[in-house]
Amino acid sequence: MSEEQKAEQVETALADIKRQLSARDDRIAELEKRLENQEYSVRSVLDMLIDWLETDTQASPTSSRDAA
Repeated sequence: MSEEQKAEQVETALADIKRQLSARDDRIAELEKRLENQEYSVRSVLDMLIDWLETDTQASPTSSRDAA
């Protein structure tokens, strides 16, 4: 194999690696965005749950006193 052929193989391999790295970086960015969206959703649900529990807890003692 000539030096020129070896150089071509190296260049082809490097170009392939660059494409793979670029695809990997795009995929990581996509996954990070999905993670941010899911984290926001979980936080929103937890906030609603906490609000609901606080409201329910505050209403329960009054209902218990009225029933007694």
